Amino acid sequence: LAYISDSENPRVYRADADMATVETWADDPLLSPTGAAFFGGNGIAVAEDDRYVIVSKTSTGAPPRLVRIAREDPADLVGIVTTPEFGGFADGMTFLDGDLYIAMVGAGNVARLRSGDDWATAALLVEPPTPEVSVPGISTVRAAEGALYAIYSDITKVLTGLEPVPPFRIFKVDLGSFE
Repeated sequence: LAYISDSENPRVYRADADMATVETWADDPLLSPTGAAFFGGNGIAVAEDDRYVIVSKTSTGAPPRLVRIAREDPADLVGIVTTPEFGGFADGMTFLDGDLYIAMVGAGNVARLRSGDDWATAALLVEPPTPEVSVPGISTVRAAEGALYAIYSDITKVLTGLEPVPPFRIFKVDLGSFE
């Protein structure tokens, strides 16, 4: 199964390759864009225990809001309270060793969050620059074989109507920088 967020509408779709189907799985105002924002639900990740789908709700000029959706009951949506709140635009996300890593587009870094209460709340552990200097345009992170990778796609230029400047690059995130 794959879960796909719809940034302009308050929906998450579920695609099932075996059944060759795509269906609206969750539809809730909590996933809607806020105010003049053009992004509602954006980044999406399935918790490692498969109990929840976490969606980053990106609002222009506002801190990102994370939404937890129960996989067994997509009507069970909860806004995750993060302490402290973090700024920037949350984009692609992934889980690694129980922690949630989020590409923070405008800030040019990666946030690491941890929850001890089934993702009702989350603690922002640290938000270091990645790599050594801030790289605005990081758009997603992915875990593979125990490592974390981020892609610099120059998305900030795309969002502001400017031409992105290749080459884009994928780099390994130093997990030690979060300690």
